[in-house]
Amino acid sequence: MNPSRQGSVIGTPKWRIPQWMLMPYLSVLGLVLPVLVYLLMMSHLGWRAPVFGDRAQSNAAAVAEGTVYLFVSETNKQYYDTIGGNYEVLVQPWRKYFKARGREYTEISDLDQVRPRANTVVILPSAIAIGADERRTLAGLQESGVSVLTTWASGTRNSDGEWTGWDFLQSLGIVVLGEREKLQGSGRQVTMSAETPLTLSQAPAQRVWLSPASEPMLRFRGDHIAARLTDWYRVETPGYPSEGAVVYTESRTSRTVGFAFAETSWDASLNLIYPTLDDALLWLQRQPMIALANWPNGYHAAQLVEMDTEHLFGAANALADMLKARGIPGTFFLLTSEAIKDPKTVRRLANDRFDIAYHGDIHIGFAKQSEAEQQNRLTLMRQQLASLDPALARSARGFRAPTEAYEPITERLLQKMGIRYHLVDPSRAEAALPFFLKAKDVSPDDELVVMPRTQRDDLNQLSLTQDPQALLKALTDDMDNNRRDGGLGTLSVHSQNMSPGQPLNQAMAPYLDRLLQYQRSGDLWLASGAQVEQWWRARRNVAVVGSRQGLRLELDISVKGNAPVSGVTVLVMVPARGTVPTIRVTKVGAVQPVVKRVDDYTSQLVFPTLQPGNYAYQVNFSRRTK
Repeated sequence: MNPSRQGSVIGTPKWRIPQWMLMPYLSVLGLVLPVLVYLLMMSHLGWRAPVFGDRAQSNAAAVAEGTVYLFVSETNKQYYDTIGGNYEVLVQPWRKYFKARGREYTEISDLDQVRPRANTVVILPSAIAIGADERRTLAGLQESGVSVLTTWASGTRNSDGEWTGWDFLQSLGIVVLGEREKLQGSGRQVTMSAETPLTLSQAPAQRVWLSPASEPMLRFRGDHIAARLTDWYRVETPGYPSEGAVVYTESRTSRTVGFAFAETSWDASLNLIYPTLDDALLWLQRQPMIALANWPNGYHAAQLVEMDTEHLFGAANALADMLKARGIPGTFFLLTSEAIKDPKTVRRLANDRFDIAYHGDIHIGFAKQSEAEQQNRLTLMRQQLASLDPALARSARGFRAPTEAYEPITERLLQKMGIRYHLVDPSRAEAALPFFLKAKDVSPDDELVVMPRTQRDDLNQLSLTQDPQALLKALTDDMDNNRRDGGLGTLSVHSQNMSPGQPLNQAMAPYLDRLLQYQRSGDLWLASGAQVEQWWRARRNVAVVGSRQGLRLELDISVKGNAPVSGVTVLVMVPARGTVPTIRVTKVGAVQPVVKRVDDYTSQLVFPTLQPGNYAYQVNFSRRTK
């Protein structure tokens, strides 16, 4: 380094800031830096900072009244010692969780140490060996209102280590169906259902990967399932329907949550396991919880039906006829080199107001092509559609890459040309929700909405069966899974498979009838790709925050931007089974929502239209259903 140059940079300036002026800033920096370092460490360990505006809620930060007890008995330590195990390996993850979350708990070795009061929870961490006296004590605690969180095979042996079966878990309301087969890959995955009391912090149909463990996963059933056993496509194992990895139930006096896997499975997904534990403990402690729902107007899930309109382009009319007859919106992604050969079909789709989007120029993917080549193809794609209808070419909002082959360059070019959403492959996201693509120098209003294909497409299904009835069942099963999980279901079909007489053509009409039935019941929102994209942008402008004040909630809703948002839905998890919340407006001008009861634990507040601004409410829980 040149000393003279160094001196010219750091030499004494002509004017120096007095140290006393810097002291306040240095003090603040000294406080902030350790906090930032701590947050980064905690984030690595799975700690989730409060989120506002998306899954906006204040539930994770709430520390409920009452006590959480971690039961670590000598009986269990001795049992694990006799089989060459180490019980500390199963208990230590709980200590790490409480430390990471900053939650108080009491570790006990004797259930007589529990002091039952309101909102008390006892955790049984893979407590295999539970003696007869301990079982009686726990039953008495439950009778007094204490709730239980249990993991894996708790209570399957007595104090002498002898096998006693599944009766103990059965007494907690958990039905055990046996062990989960050790499948490759998918055997360690569970899929979260959305908008249950235990998954309020989770995205719908979120895949949760569990670490390999010597303790086999069990197969549970309970009154309610928060996480299902599925394969990668979120399809339940044939012959094992409605089986859970996380279940919850309630007796006359006590609540129970059961995890079908041991604590040794947590490490692979701490960032998902910890929020689930947060929600589970709040529910067990009978605390009200809130969240902004994913879909508008009280719908639990959304469904998109789209066609990749390629070879045999005119077969798009068959699907269009079925959709139009039922009033179901649909999206047609046009391969423009085929579209220009059939302008009549293109005009028909446009005149019937279907969502028209792009599928590229030719049926070759965009991956591994130069930026210049991709740009030329996208320009040609738009020019070809403009040759048929210039207005349609400008208004087309969506894109789907041929063969689902694309790369970051592709999406950057799509943003530059004004495309608003991209329907992508199912491996792009672990949850069944759209997300915004963050990009440098792109304003939030112009961010691309990325929608993962969340269901098996017709090519997947037809490779398994050519029988129309079997195909219909498979299509319906996928839709039912999504309807239960609460995500964006996306069925992709191809024009070459929709000609009259083909299995897909025969299965599609009754499939659409089932969709229409669910929409009429208020359960499933049928939407085009453009409608989903527009809703997702509107929803981002809504923030929901709640604070607990005794036995009620103070609810604040804010809508930013310049446009009103219709159909905003707020989920409310009630503190007592069968309770329906009552809403009182506490700010002049606030819109009164419609209250809808979903089930014993969940209600919805549905707002017809919210103008930009701030709204305040008080939510009370004194009224019960008959």
